[in-house]
Amino acid sequence: MKPWTQEKNAPLPGQFLCSLDGFTEGEIREITFARGSKHPFHLFIHRQGGELRCYVNRCPHFGIPLNLEPGMLLSSDRQQFMCSTHYARFNFHDGLCTEGPCEGGALERIPVEIRNAALYVAPFLAAGD
Repeated sequence: MKPWTQEKNAPLPGQFLCSLDGFTEGEIREITFARGSKHPFHLFIHRQGGELRCYVNRCPHFGIPLNLEPGMLLSSDRQQFMCSTHYARFNFHDGLCTEGPCEGGALERIPVEIRNAALYVAPFLAAGD
């Protein structure tokens, strides 16, 4: 799979993702760009411990979204993200797969920044920055 920045319909640096109004601890917000196209781009944002982390919603094992239904991104104990197809489990803080067919792999993280109570895709850093 190619890096998320090279995927069709991926958000660009500076792209608005969501308002932070009412974004509560433990909440996950899913966003899809180009929903009706042949190449929609899926991501999700998770708030944990006051941190906001954004990941491409794509299992590194097979390249499909982690969830089959909206909102179904957590393991049954709600301690990790989970792929609904392969039952792979991923850490909240770094996206590392700790169990399943892609163990040792990781979810792709999208850099984000907060501006004016909203979340945006952060500028990409050049190699060596």
